[in-house]
Amino acid sequence: NQYVNSAGDTTLSCGNQFLFSFGCDGESSNTRTEAQVMFNAAQLALVTGNTVDVLVNDAERYNGTLCVAEAIYVKSN
Repeated sequence: NQYVNSAGDTTLSCGNQFLFSFGCDGESSNTRTEAQVMFNAAQLALVTGNTVDVLVNDAERYNGTLCVAEAIYVKSN
């Protein structure tokens, strides 16, 4: 696992180095509900001007090319 921050300065070993999935389809290690909660937290951070830290599992792939997020942490600025 690698920590990826919203500045995008840490690369991943997945097909796309700066994109990841929350696994909203329910086929990843996240349930649909867990994925939706993480996505909502990311949206909230965006609209409030906060940054996020995302724990990404670079061993799990969504659709063969995107890493899957395991957790998201919203940081208040």
